[in-house]
Amino acid sequence: MKIILSNLLLAIALAFTIPGNAHGDSSTLNNTGSNTSSETSTIAAAELFKAAAKEHNIATKTVRGLTNIFNGYYLVTGVFGVQQNAKKFVRALKSKHLDAKLFTNPENGLNYVYIARATHGNEAISSYFATLNSGYKDKVWILNVIDSKEFPIETRKELVATSLFENFKSAAKENNIATRTIVGLSDVQSGYYVIAGVFGDRSNVAKFKRQLSSKNITAYSLTHPKTQLNYVYLQHTQDWKEALASSISKFDGRYKQKVWIMNIQANAQKLSKDNIDNRLDKTTAVTVRKPMLAEITKTFLSKDPPNSKLIQKADDYFDKMWYAEAAELYELVLSESKENYTYEIIQKAGDSHYFNSNMERAYHWYDILYTSYKNEVSAENIFKYAHSLKGTGKYARAKRLMRLYDKKLKKEGGRRYALNDPRTTPKEKVLDNILATEQPDYTIRNIATNSEYSDFSPMF
Repeated sequence: MKIILSNLLLAIALAFTIPGNAHGDSSTLNNTGSNTSSETSTIAAAELFKAAAKEHNIATKTVRGLTNIFNGYYLVTGVFGVQQNAKKFVRALKSKHLDAKLFTNPENGLNYVYIARATHGNEAISSYFATLNSGYKDKVWILNVIDSKEFPIETRKELVATSLFENFKSAAKENNIATRTIVGLSDVQSGYYVIAGVFGDRSNVAKFKRQLSSKNITAYSLTHPKTQLNYVYLQHTQDWKEALASSISKFDGRYKQKVWIMNIQANAQKLSKDNIDNRLDKTTAVTVRKPMLAEITKTFLSKDPPNSKLIQKADDYFDKMWYAEAAELYELVLSESKENYTYEIIQKAGDSHYFNSNMERAYHWYDILYTSYKNEVSAENIFKYAHSLKGTGKYARAKRLMRLYDKKLKKEGGRRYALNDPRTTPKEKVLDNILATEQPDYTIRNIATNSEYSDFSPMF
């Protein structure tokens, strides 16, 4: 009964509470110098929360004005002066299937480990008792953070995966955070991964993780079961808002390099448009406010190329001839927006796959390059486009492209293509010889036992 009455009082107070920075004047004084109604209602809600918590013998503390912490009620279970000890405690709690996290108070340098966060005080109190009822033995108390960073926390359980995904993509795009969604990986845990690097060679993964460790940054890695690319990530969570918040804040300023978010979904959501629209109507609107500095400088930076840091990293991989890693990042950049479909990016995406012997993807990008920039495509790119066509079984079109290549090369004063060209692979030489035969003594055709895949056959 006490819990019900306390929650009722909190609900009444919070009904009149306006989020701290949802309005431009919420943190200012009115003309008479008194607190605004928003501040008054926030203080009233905080006082009611303290009273309700005290009635249930729950220890609480209120802090305000933390630049790197979001407003809310945190269920704290440990405070540490040494961050490594806090991280060790977090790992221990996660091994017990608790969703433990930590943040550092910039004012006193203390590290707080918490196992839940709520928007409202009544939710925090309910979460407190749910934790005790689950058999958790360690001490727990509630930290109320106010007048700090405003970041809405979604608490409605009925949100469907599709609406969450759409909100995630919109919020990430608004804050210039690159994203990629991968569906159907049963061997990898689903969720949102904040990615710091992509590598083809596992030795580079280990080296990169050691570099991060030397900066007191804990990193993890996973391997894509199909592409065998290795992703180094700094955070994995089921809450996209948490992943986005970490990316925006650069992990409270501890990691300065470019990061992006990979959303792994175990199964694709197949919902009709009507179902999506109906469910979206039931959800709470999600807004993400950019830092004021980002809003001010957006106009001045508008001429910068999109995802410039990500492109720069891809270019670095390309120059080092780490083509698998470069291809992954170019794919990510090109998947973000059609604005990224420049000649150079498309060409390097195709080249990365070409030099990595992935002719399917090489053909995909060379075809787009040729279609979009037909008059600008060089003879060298036509050559690689033709060979990607051969690699995907499109021999007739490849032959036409090679004739175009010879004409273009002649116009540019270069050497014409020949069967003994050093860029031609042994298999391609055999195929070219067959295609060049005017009156062959044999015919080539598929037999009934052939499938659409690469089959084994006897050799004589």
